[in-house]
Amino acid sequence: VLLKVTGISIHQTELKTRMPFKYGIATMTEVPMVFVRVETEVDNQPSFGISSDLLPPKWFTKVPDDSIEQEIADMLRVIRHAIACSKIEAPTAFAAWQTIYEQQAAWAKSENIAPLLAHFGTSLVERTLIESVCRATGQSLGQALCNDTLGFDPGAIHPLLAKRSAAELLPQEPLAKVLARHTVGLADPLSADAIPVDELLDDSLPQSLDQCIQAYGLGHFKIKINGNLDADLERLRGVASTIEQHSQGDYAFSLDGNEQFKSVNDFRSHWASLVTDTKLTSFFKHLLFVEQPLHRDIALENSVGDGFDDWPDRPPIVIDESDATIESLPLALALGYNGTSHKNCKGIFKGAANACLLNARREAGHTSV
Repeated sequence: VLLKVTGISIHQTELKTRMPFKYGIATMTEVPMVFVRVETEVDNQPSFGISSDLLPPKWFTKVPDDSIEQEIADMLRVIRHAIACSKIEAPTAFAAWQTIYEQQAAWAKSENIAPLLAHFGTSLVERTLIESVCRATGQSLGQALCNDTLGFDPGAIHPLLAKRSAAELLPQEPLAKVLARHTVGLADPLSADAIPVDELLDDSLPQSLDQCIQAYGLGHFKIKINGNLDADLERLRGVASTIEQHSQGDYAFSLDGNEQFKSVNDFRSHWASLVTDTKLTSFFKHLLFVEQPLHRDIALENSVGDGFDDWPDRPPIVIDESDATIESLPLALALGYNGTSHKNCKGIFKGAANACLLNARREAGHTSV
């Protein structure tokens, strides 16, 4: 369907986290949230779309010396530039996204802005365009992706999928329900008696890990590590004990490496110490995959492929922060990674194309996460 952008605006508000959340090199207690609203004409009929996201510190770029204020300013800058690129008319939402993506990428390269950060701006605009079309046509995202309403062409993103359609490679219907994967941050209290007095909440909601498991019946977890072996062993023993004690029935988890390792060998050595710890033997039988253990600066280098080739019994490993451009996943798969994460901040069309690529690989007999 024909899409014309007639207006677009941004709004920002300030939020406080319910409790401190520590991830990687940052601990978040306050965070801005932005909303982008687009006014469009969809096949000459007025519509609109809204997207929103947090502006999290130390994720899109992990530069320890940059201030939080500078990082927020950088995030707002890329959003505003993507907005400036969006006042266009295109035959489809996908074609509009392609134009914005290419303009944003060229600008970011000239300004030495990291692609992951740059396309955070692209994704916020992309989401508004998709919603405006879905709103105007009365369709869900899944329907609009698969019936060509959005003009989505997975082969335009991944040439290996040329002549394959989204209808072939994506589910015909969305899932009726999903499993909640609970993130266990580096500083999250595991039990009620571990909550610092000055952080104790009185809002009737669970706060510690054991309370959350009991209240919500959690069985899937994303557990963060920090790369310090002694600290990781102690933390994982505590997490394992808490999950095994309070989970009802089976459970599963992924391990988030938070980019803490500078080479495959560094991570391999760390991993060997974790999985051979006798207190964690049964726990690691429930592992699904490891997420982004290697720093983004080296995660997609050729040497990583060599390191993986020398480590045939490695766990399934996926990229996250390294999934910055449309070329990232094919490169990662060629090196020996097993997949990538999907985050809306990395792009809807890119994420859908990545899902198509991984499904095509499964059809061909490859193991993908």
